[in-house]
Amino acid sequence: MFPVWHQYSPVSVQSGPSICSVWPSPFCPLSPCLPPQELRSVLSPLLEASALLSPVAQAHVLWQLAQAVGVIRTQSPAVFKAPLVRLFGTAHAALLHASLRLKALFTDSLFTAEDEAFLLRRLVALAGHPALPSPLRLFYLDCLLCFPENRPLGSEGVPVLLTPRLAASLVPSVFQDPGTVLARCHLFSLVCLENPGPEADRGVGVLFEQLLALAGVVAGWGAAARGGASEGGWDLGSRGVQDGGPGVGWDRGSAGVQDWGSVGGRGAREAAVLFFRSAYLFVRYFGSQAGHGPELAAALARLYGHCPALAPHFLNLLAETRAALDDPAWPAALAGALQELIVGQPPRPRDLPWHLRVLSHVAGAPGVPVGAAASYVQRLACLARAGRLGGWRPGQALLGVCRTLLQRPGGAGPPLAALLEELAWGYPDVDVQHRARFYRALLASLGAEKLGAVLAPAGRLQARTLSSSLVAESESFTAALTVHPAPHVPLRLERQALPAAGAPLRVRGVAEVAAEISTPAAPLPLSLGYRVLHAGDPPEPLLCLLLRFEAGSGYGPVPDIHVPCLRAGHPPPALTLQLQPRAPYPTRVEVTALYSTPGGLTYSCRLAPLEVSFPDLFQPLALPPDWDLPTRRHLFQALWDALGPGAESLVSWAQLQQPVASLVESVFARYLVAPGSGACEVGLALPPRHRVLLRAREATGGGAACVALRTDHWGALPLLGKYLREVGGEGG
Repeated sequence: MFPVWHQYSPVSVQSGPSICSVWPSPFCPLSPCLPPQELRSVLSPLLEASALLSPVAQAHVLWQLAQAVGVIRTQSPAVFKAPLVRLFGTAHAALLHASLRLKALFTDSLFTAEDEAFLLRRLVALAGHPALPSPLRLFYLDCLLCFPENRPLGSEGVPVLLTPRLAASLVPSVFQDPGTVLARCHLFSLVCLENPGPEADRGVGVLFEQLLALAGVVAGWGAAARGGASEGGWDLGSRGVQDGGPGVGWDRGSAGVQDWGSVGGRGAREAAVLFFRSAYLFVRYFGSQAGHGPELAAALARLYGHCPALAPHFLNLLAETRAALDDPAWPAALAGALQELIVGQPPRPRDLPWHLRVLSHVAGAPGVPVGAAASYVQRLACLARAGRLGGWRPGQALLGVCRTLLQRPGGAGPPLAALLEELAWGYPDVDVQHRARFYRALLASLGAEKLGAVLAPAGRLQARTLSSSLVAESESFTAALTVHPAPHVPLRLERQALPAAGAPLRVRGVAEVAAEISTPAAPLPLSLGYRVLHAGDPPEPLLCLLLRFEAGSGYGPVPDIHVPCLRAGHPPPALTLQLQPRAPYPTRVEVTALYSTPGGLTYSCRLAPLEVSFPDLFQPLALPPDWDLPTRRHLFQALWDALGPGAESLVSWAQLQQPVASLVESVFARYLVAPGSGACEVGLALPPRHRVLLRAREATGGGAACVALRTDHWGALPLLGKYLREVGGEGG
């Protein structure tokens, strides 16, 4: 029932004297067949000796002994009475935790009602002790929430003996850290909720006053962000004046709200988050009360009037309270108060994006009238005609309000149609104009029921042919304009070899070819060939296939590849993947496919990544095809000397089962510069602008070979050495 007490303490038990130092012999499980007198004679010395251990070790030993006594029905837990008196007088968290675990295990067979009341008073005192660190106080608050009672009324709720008078010292305050404020607010709210009466009403009033004080802190940051205060401030609520307490005054400012959080930095953001979380807890428990619920909604609306930049917090509070409360009265009251405040003010350009964002959520809420929003829409139509609404972002926000009004039964009528006309023909952004024309066509063509079905958020729909983009019966046609996640991967890419480039080369000398190879004019691209194949069974036709590639930070952007159609019974489309390496290193290319089906829906899926290994980077040197062997050897020697002995390495092939010439020709046939029976010379080009030269010589006596290599890129030496060792191992 109380699982928190059946977990081991998070503190390690290895601090202080060890158990073996107190009991030389190993601790053995107690047999349930021993007589009660003998069991007591065994347990009593162990409990007395446990006092010599450290607090953490004592807690561990007490829990082990309690578990042993718990399985022996003939042994009464009264044997723990003496250690319990010692535990009651300690302030160590581990020993108090041990007491609560004993209480959860033995309940009223070990703890009397007076013991229970004493433990509660002690936890309340420790939870509010100012000298204790904040994490420890939070631990004691959690202990109060999960207190193991002797006679619990249920598995949830605070203890019965914890009354508002006893918990009065745990009222949250604005001077505490956010974690403590939220934990105290949660606990004190539960105490007042489960103990109705005059004391609980006074406690709820105190909580509400603290919430207003916290709102005053947030309002102070907002006033500072808006550039100071003006004369004639007004208060958030009237409770402070009625009760003789200080009223919370907020002044209207004239500055913008875009950077109100940057004035206080982290403190302003923490204060705003703490206030809205506290407001959520208060509404969750007391939002249905006649006095506090409407007053809090009005106070929040006034706060929004001074800090419109808090709009995301207000929308999140509305969404969370709608999900948590069975009665939607309070969220509807807050939504109505926000809408009334927004439409009652002149539309200021700097606050308009926040107002439109809020209206797009609250205008369509249940219980919120549409007429006020319609009048506000008429004023926005005048601003749109004058070109004062701005660019793309304000236009999208305004269209969001229009979409919300279109989904309401009855909509906004002629004012909305007039606004859409103004946006369609007079707004400076083309995208906003197109969407406004689309909404205007929907408003003129469809009834209220079909219009709500068309603009409703689309769920998971089965694919079917949509004959008309303006007709939607039981499902929204917007599914045809939405990219859905694919239920399975319907295609795959298979590697295939590309044909060798056969461009004719003009006649040149050795020095000219060596210079061109040493200093290439442009970076070398890396071209890889693939075939697009079906992976599903049965294969489904895929239309307008778009493949997007991401090769990582070591490569340049990879262009998208379009495939018109992938259909069974037709030759698979071939494609060439063009990579731009920034350094000659292997990589992994992530592939995403976007395609349409004959049913009219668009899907997206992620394919298996494409592995680009180090040998895939090898490219042959641009050599004239008509050169004889001596000329090729002369060119190789010129390139070898040009590289110099800087980035040079040596790899040995031992125990070869075939001649070196055969092994080199089978592996490096495309890159062979000068073949030979005893020595082979290989030249490789590595994109973007590097080259590698290999000279393989057979050792004296046969059966082994030595490969010398030079390159102009130091980072490629480890990869080259690993690859050559793999080649030698396969040929051995």
